[in-house]
Amino acid sequence: MGIISAIPTSSTLNLNNLEALPIINNVTPCNSRHISSSSTITTLPFGKPHESNENNAYLLLNTCALLHCIDLSDPDECSQTYALIFKNCRRFGVVELGFQVHARLIVTGVQLCAFLSTQVLELYCKFGLINDARRLFDGMSQRNVFSWTSIMVFSLIAPIVCGLGDYEETIRLFYCMVDGGVRPDHFVFPKVFKACSELRNRKVGKEVYGYMMSIGFEGNPFVNKSVLDMFVKCGMIDFARKLFEEMEFKDVVVWNMMVSGYASNGDFEQALKCFEDMKLAGVMPDRVTWNSIIAEYARKGQLEKASNCFDEMKGLDEQHGHSSLALQVFRQMLIERVKPNSITIASVVSACTNLSLLQHGKEIHAYCMKNEGLNSDVLVGNALVDFYAKCRTVDVARRKFNLIKEKDLISWKSMLAGYAIGKANSWLCCKEQVVTALNLLREMVKSKVQPNMVTIVSILPACARLAALQQGKEIHQFIIRNGLDAFNLVWNALIDLYGRCGLVKIARRNICQSGVSKPPGCSWIAVKRRIHSFIVGDASHPLIEEISAKVESLYSEIKEIGYVPETNFVLQDVEDDEKENSLCGHSE
Repeated sequence: MGIISAIPTSSTLNLNNLEALPIINNVTPCNSRHISSSSTITTLPFGKPHESNENNAYLLLNTCALLHCIDLSDPDECSQTYALIFKNCRRFGVVELGFQVHARLIVTGVQLCAFLSTQVLELYCKFGLINDARRLFDGMSQRNVFSWTSIMVFSLIAPIVCGLGDYEETIRLFYCMVDGGVRPDHFVFPKVFKACSELRNRKVGKEVYGYMMSIGFEGNPFVNKSVLDMFVKCGMIDFARKLFEEMEFKDVVVWNMMVSGYASNGDFEQALKCFEDMKLAGVMPDRVTWNSIIAEYARKGQLEKASNCFDEMKGLDEQHGHSSLALQVFRQMLIERVKPNSITIASVVSACTNLSLLQHGKEIHAYCMKNEGLNSDVLVGNALVDFYAKCRTVDVARRKFNLIKEKDLISWKSMLAGYAIGKANSWLCCKEQVVTALNLLREMVKSKVQPNMVTIVSILPACARLAALQQGKEIHQFIIRNGLDAFNLVWNALIDLYGRCGLVKIARRNICQSGVSKPPGCSWIAVKRRIHSFIVGDASHPLIEEISAKVESLYSEIKEIGYVPETNFVLQDVEDDEKENSLCGHSE
């Protein structure tokens, strides 16, 4: 049986129409016995999201054809060609072809240098083949920083995706790497600090940090985030504060780490001060920030302050709910011939988004196209992309997105969320759009715009709805590589993904590792313009005695009238008296 017929299909490659095409054993070898790296290798494109399935199939056949044309007498070019083939195997999801090519390497006696061994290792790691990956890694005579990074990343992912391995293995690999004389780079250190964070291992964390300082990595912002997260999770808040003060660039993720760090270490006063400093520094708190503050207020029993914070957050999310009024003011503005600026247009487009007014939004877009200054503005462009995406006209949103010259985080986030929502003619997004979203995420990273927690969470629910496990795992790996797994929202989305894909054990393991817990039952009631909250097992309400007495009084009155409790609705196996008591009110 030829290789092509043995290759499993993947969501990124359609092999249904390959029956009429020649398999590898029948592929005509190249006329020349020599492959020119300046022609063949550089002209095979990889990772382009606009490629069709037919192009992908053609490239895969070219990959198979390369096997007949490799010049074994030139070690450098031989390694480059085989590396190209393994990259194709990773991209197309054809691990079976990778197995056979690896076997061919062994049979033909090709020397596996560190570069080529790493390509094979990355293939096995990507598809969760832990035994094959470790066997290959342990047998490598030469290892570079990339091979060490690949196996470390896999040791972090394996406990979650494969159910094997642990964080201690990552630390052990790091020490072996340093002892072997390989200098770690800025991709390795975050993996090690991640392992220290999960294990709450202060000693190793400080040792690795000291070593990192000694080789000159202390100023790297990417590494510093992982160090800060390690300090916070290990309870070394003084170290975290010192590092935080030395950091030049502080985004919302960094501020959130400090706010949650102070709160989790019992210094709520300092957490509030950090929260206020964050706003003074011009960094807008996100849901993670607000949730940390609200949770601490609730934990301390200051429910009124928690309610006020919740209302403030809700007000920011809804932009005060004045969408209809904004449109009326905009109409009056045009009648009086007052020319709107980009901020006004963006606000009005957002109002159309909130009200799902597709036709109104199109009219405003037409107005912008007649005014070049507005049409080329990034703020307006972002608002229009978000508008068309949420109105489920994804193709129009993508065209507008492509016209934005300087795309920022909001541009990418809006477009990615649009692919997750889907098109108007389908109730949910299809798997093809999830794949497109993943390709767009790769473009985003290549353009040096770092995705945040909100960006990732916008894609994962679509993978969960479609049970797109392969795409979900790829996003999960991306989350770990970029240190985005410190957020409950991300973990919740991952748990939902694995649960819907039938991997309940992995979902449960994620719950245990993330520290996510089910909040206790809670109910609210408004009396005289005040909100009163009641939580299961909590008797801290100042009027709890009066409330209990009133409930008892009402219960006696309804029994005298003739009402009889239907205890058969109580599912717990308890005595009848307890069943009657449980029917008197909520569990709160």
